[in-house]
Amino acid sequence: MPLPSTMTPIATQTLTAAASITFSSIPQNYTDLILVINGQSANGSAGYIATTFNGDSTALYSTTRFLSDSVNRYSGQTFTIAGTMWGSRGTVIHQIQNYANTTTFKTFLTRDNNAANRVGATVSLYRSTNPITSVTLNCTDAGGFASGSTFTLYGIKAA
Repeated sequence: MPLPSTMTPIATQTLTAAASITFSSIPQNYTDLILVINGQSANGSAGYIATTFNGDSTALYSTTRFLSDSVNRYSGQTFTIAGTMWGSRGTVIHQIQNYANTTTFKTFLTRDNNAANRVGATVSLYRSTNPITSVTLNCTDAGGFASGSTFTLYGIKAA
């Protein structure tokens, strides 16, 4: 299936194995970003995806996470919990709205699924008006992200 004409691949990374991954020097000429992760945790246990922007680890992040078996809310965090990696392959999709805007806080939505475990949806807020120029994802599983996990960042232009 072809990509919509408003969706442009910016960068793709396939890991050999790593605890974290960063997309930096993100172009500022799109309205939104979509980050698609297809992967799993290296040690086979559940690991949250801790996400930060612009290397900012101050307590500016809030997350509300809706899971198939619970609801959790976190505020004043130094990262946002944006999806879960499991020991079997799954998909996580981040949608980051108005990432280049300099007058509003940044919001993003995350959907994650793993057929062997559960599904989840997350609403997150980064309380900064700085444009997002880099995204760092850390897998909290002790082994990080598994080898072969892929990360693709897309830019979305207004239609």
